[in-house]
Amino acid sequence: MHSNSIIGAAEGNHNAFFSRFGRSPAGELITRAGVTAYSSGIDYPIFNGAMADDVSVPDHAIRETVSWFRNRRLPFLWWVMPSQRGGGLVPRLEAAGLHKSSEPPSMVLPLDRLEAPAPPADELRVERVGNERGLEVFASTLNSGDFEAPDRIAASLPRLLRPEPGDSRLALFLGYVRDEPVATSLRFLANGVVGIYGIATVPKARRRGIGAAMTYAALIDGRKAADASFAVLSATRLGRPVYQRLGFVECGKFEVYTPAPGEADW
Repeated sequence: MHSNSIIGAAEGNHNAFFSRFGRSPAGELITRAGVTAYSSGIDYPIFNGAMADDVSVPDHAIRETVSWFRNRRLPFLWWVMPSQRGGGLVPRLEAAGLHKSSEPPSMVLPLDRLEAPAPPADELRVERVGNERGLEVFASTLNSGDFEAPDRIAASLPRLLRPEPGDSRLALFLGYVRDEPVATSLRFLANGVVGIYGIATVPKARRRGIGAAMTYAALIDGRKAADASFAVLSATRLGRPVYQRLGFVECGKFEVYTPAPGEADW
């Protein structure tokens, strides 16, 4: 696969995964003039967002999308794709009152180069989530290991993460140490690649190889489930060294824009 095709597939997988939040109960998903926006109904930014099809979207579409979230009093993220960097979109987002909050790298791994990481320091049991109770435990563990959102937000996570009936694209995994849930991972199949999301380890279990093992479990499952040659993910600061040791390499960077300070309480 050509490098531009890989970047395009990574972006497409990312957009397909996050736009799912707009199809959840109480969610909304709209497209206007080349901008897709999704609202989960939850006032936590990662679960609400927007992305442009390309850098040529009209200014009014940007302004109307920002107003759409403002009217719902929801924080959100506008994702600038790696292929859109330097294309003139950013100044227009800033003119609409948004500012850059982060710049996570987009990373890719050829699945034929996937090798098992070193075993974690603790004996880890990885289970695929298959029922409502498992979904609740997954959501709680993900929140403890990553978002650390208030309880009212955490209580809403199961409805966002629940696979749609008959949809085999999404699979969730829980990691246990001595029967205690300590880590999560998930894989999402779209655009011909395996997307990896939701990698989280609770603080007391970090730096013991568990995150790498959870990522590997999701990758192995995705490779078996799909005729895909590549896996993709966007990395956090903590996760990036883990993914690099698994063989992931950077293929670009996202830019994430949010409402300016002072507008967070819309």
